[in-house]
Amino acid sequence: LPVPSRYTYGLAGERFFRALKDNGAIMGSYCPDCDHTYVPATIFCERCLGRLEDTYAPLAAQGTVKAVTVCYENYDGTAKDAPSTVALILIDGTESTLLHWLGDVDAKQAKIGLRVEAVMKPNAERVGSILDIKYFKPTK
Repeated sequence: LPVPSRYTYGLAGERFFRALKDNGAIMGSYCPDCDHTYVPATIFCERCLGRLEDTYAPLAAQGTVKAVTVCYENYDGTAKDAPSTVALILIDGTESTLLHWLGDVDAKQAKIGLRVEAVMKPNAERVGSILDIKYFKPTK
């Protein structure tokens, strides 16, 4: 029995992805009771369940690599033409990480502690997806 469905981002996700698309901004939410900032923005605090809709704010598009891996195969198991690098990035001013591609860096230079910044797609190419961030590159 086919069941049609439609995925929605939800209230907080909508604001997060709209900010990426419209402004190239990474949106977070802050819980003043727990002193904890979430990225992507959430509608409630996971610790105290406090409402966070009024605490959304853009964050720095910079962070620190906390984990890194190099991919040598495509999703289907075939060999990549060139390796790609994926990292968990702790966004500055938060306690949350984003999983994303690293670019403009040799796989051998990608390491824990590397400072990176987001590289956004041009405005006309953004669609409201996490891939509106092309990749994170090392800061100078």
